[in-house]
Amino acid sequence: MSKKTIYGVFDRKIKEYVLIRDSVNIEDFKRWFTLTFFDGYKSVFSSFPADYDIYDLAGYDSESGVISVDFPPSLVCNVDEMVKATLDKPETPSSSELAISPTLVNGFKVP
Repeated sequence: MSKKTIYGVFDRKIKEYVLIRDSVNIEDFKRWFTLTFFDGYKSVFSSFPADYDIYDLAGYDSESGVISVDFPPSLVCNVDEMVKATLDKPETPSSSELAISPTLVNGFKVP
């Protein structure tokens, strides 16, 4: 059994979920979200991060396809707070460092 969580990004201005994705845990989701929308890219999330919240919507078993819904969804964090905390970590290499450095494999230095 492979348990995952379904996370949703809620837009406070239009009052609806604008992105839904499953991840192994919140740290996996945060890493993906930050690298996808904030690492040198202009996006609606990077332009207005305080407008968005991340919610835990449901559990998901990727082998059986069973979704266990949590109601109401639980707030995990605000995108603005998450990105500030994630980008302030000096040990996190950027995607450009990973792409161009022959000495980094999956973010780790290789001898």
